[in-house]
Amino acid sequence: AAVAAAVWAVTGWPVAGLWLGALAVWVPSLASKGRRRRDEMAVAAGVARLAAMLRDQVLVGADVAEAIRGCVAVAPAAIAAPVAEMAERLQVEEPGEVLATFAAQVDDPMAELLAVSLRFALTRRTAKLADLFDEVARATDEQVRTRRSIEKDRRRLRTAMWSVMIAVTAWLVVIYLL
Repeated sequence: AAVAAAVWAVTGWPVAGLWLGALAVWVPSLASKGRRRRDEMAVAAGVARLAAMLRDQVLVGADVAEAIRGCVAVAPAAIAAPVAEMAERLQVEEPGEVLATFAAQVDDPMAELLAVSLRFALTRRTAKLADLFDEVARATDEQVRTRRSIEKDRRRLRTAMWSVMIAVTAWLVVIYLL
């Protein structure tokens, strides 16, 4: 509102004031959405990588608890802290609560799928753990590819929006200067 009033006062144009006031509100929102989506994709990619690492650990003979502990040092940066906390807490606490906390901290639907898979693996004996983690890794990779494709389309739309905003602003400046 302050920007709109200031521009209106300086130029005497209510339209210019409204336009630049709207931009002052809208531009930070547009910029933050792109960063937030990149962070979300990094988390999803981290979950996919973690599932693949768990699969690899299980394939070489580690049990699930060992596999989780083995992933702590090499966990993707976007989820490193929740993975470390999960590994530490699993040593002394009930898996259900620990894994629910992990999923909540990571805050990604695929992390919930991984947490359910981990709980299943920790509480039941099964010979196909590697297959379970492989499926989670594949599903998460597919989710990441889909999100990247959607983000690519959104990025094109945002670029077009930025172009229109710059063109309209430049047009208003040129008209004001004439």
